[in-house]
Amino acid sequence: MKTKEMEKFENFYKEYVDYLKTFSGKDRKFKIARDEEKFEKISLNLPWGVRNCLRQKEDDGNYKLQLSRGMSLSLDFTPEEAYNHITFLIDEIIESDIIRINELDGIIKNKTNLKIENYKPENFFEIGFRIPRLQKLYKERGLGEAGCDINQFNVKSGNLLGFNCIEIDLTKKIEISDLKKSNLIVCYHVIEHLTDPLFFLKNLYDSTSNNTLFHFEIPVEPDGPHIARAHLFPFHEKDLLRMVEAAGFRPLTISNSTHTGGPVVERVSFFKD
Repeated sequence: MKTKEMEKFENFYKEYVDYLKTFSGKDRKFKIARDEEKFEKISLNLPWGVRNCLRQKEDDGNYKLQLSRGMSLSLDFTPEEAYNHITFLIDEIIESDIIRINELDGIIKNKTNLKIENYKPENFFEIGFRIPRLQKLYKERGLGEAGCDINQFNVKSGNLLGFNCIEIDLTKKIEISDLKKSNLIVCYHVIEHLTDPLFFLKNLYDSTSNNTLFHFEIPVEPDGPHIARAHLFPFHEKDLLRMVEAAGFRPLTISNSTHTGGPVVERVSFFKD
């Protein structure tokens, strides 16, 4: 007999898959949503240089573009297979996560030298969580947990499995009470999907509390943007660091260690005093 939880999952899983199939071609690469003709080229004049970006001509909440930022599910999965795969993904801490977790633990351990002596992590929040595996890890460490994502399926799945997940479009003004009460906020490979990440970071500064630690990672792609990956902003080296400072935060550390065979990345930790 099916559980009520499984029945709920089946309903929104079928809705999600049917919707995806309207956008997926034979190779399922979401070519319609990532057609360059649907975007206009704009130049952002940042204080340290010009960046050529892409912006959607028609605003659909950025949703169609980000459909593939899901949980790596085959569209041929049965609901049971999809559900089991999601629970597996949540439990599977991968190499890139280990690098980030260890780095963040080191930053917190070194808080005196970084002049955040009075800092203690209490509530964890992941922006663009995709899979709430980090929410699960920090929950097990005793922290409060929450996360946001633009993908409705990610949010519904996370909530069904007992996590605090919120749907949000980062191109709009942020109004999340859980974000305000969180003092450990991470965001990995998300803001390159925005046309103007600096606008978002300024918005984030206004939407968060003092004595909060942030840990962000982006791909370094000066030859971008790469619409095939749904990337709208071409991050150059030190762009993220400069944006963090321009938004009002205090940078703490910068690194570029990545997982085996991974892309060139830049990871910045910063603080709101």
